[in-house]
Formats: sequence, C-alpha cells, structure tokens
Amino acid sequence: NRQDPFRVIPLAFVFIATICLLLRASTIYLMPAVTFHSSFVWNPTHDRMDSLFFGVFLGYLHHFRPEITEQLFRPLRNRFSIGVLTAFLLSCCFFFTRESHFLLTFGLSFMYLGFGGLLLLSLHVRNVLPASLATLVGKLGTVCAFIGVYSYSIYLWHIPFGAYAPGVLRRIL
Repeated sequence: NRQDPFRVIPLAFVFIATICLLLRASTIYLMPAVTFHSSFVWNPTHDRMDSLFFGVFLGYLHHFRPEITEQLFRPLRNRFSIGVLTAFLLSCCFFFTRESHFLLTFGLSFMYLGFGGLLLLSLHVRNVLPASLATLVGKLGTVCAFIGVYSYSIYLWHIPFGAYAPGVLRRIL
C-alpha cells in the first residue's frame, strides 16, 4: 500500500510498549532485591525500546497521518487537556527517585508519553508567545533541530569519545 506503507506501526507500538513495560516490571520484581540495581532497567535496550518506538510512531503520524493530529489539536479544550496531561506525565520524575520501582516501570512510560505530548504541543500550538519572544524561541528551535538531526550519532559516539578523548588530549597537550 503506497499510500500508507507503515500502517502496522500503531499496532506495533502498542505491542512493543506492553512488552517493554512487562520486561521492566519482571526485571524489578523477579530479581532478588539484594542484587537489583536501577541500571538493570535504565540501560538495556530491550527494556527501553518503547520510548524509541514511540518516536517512530509520532513520526508515522506526522508524515503519513497528519490529519489525525490536526483533528486532535483543533479544539482548544483538547490542546488544554493535552497540556495538563503532559505536565502531569512529566511531573513523575520530580516526585519519584531514580531508584523508585514506580519510576522504573510506569514512570519511564509516563516520561516518553509526556515528552511526546510536549513535542506535539510545540508542533500544533501557535501564536502563544509575543512576536519578539517567538522570534528568539524560533531561533533556539532551529539550533535544537540542527542538533536533533545528529542526535542519534551523538548518542552512539558519546561513550567511546568520552572514554578515549581525555587520554588523547593529554598526549597532545
């Protein structure tokens, strides 16, 4: 189907999100408390793939089904409700510690959903800021978009670079 070649993405996202949540919960609750450490949930890709795939899902909506998000954000009460829900979802990281079992299970899901809501709000809500401030924020957004183009490469290279750069710089300097 050339019109919508990735129509399976919404269903795949629901499946992946459910499996990842179950994997995080089983990692936490089935591992003996004396050996459990939060890095067992924070670091493995199979426990965090849902947040990456949520970005794929949002990209799918943006490029192949833009009418869905346009309809969703048309009424003012929807924009307001999504703003409140986004603030609620993102607030969980202020109330739970990094070691909290809630944050390591549902909290991680809340955070990617909240950041997705923030992204959608920033794409669909216009004319909120005064013109002078909007120009400044627009320039900041352009810089962030430039960095965003390279963010995955930065993510892949930051650990090897951080590990080897200090030694190389010491030899050079």
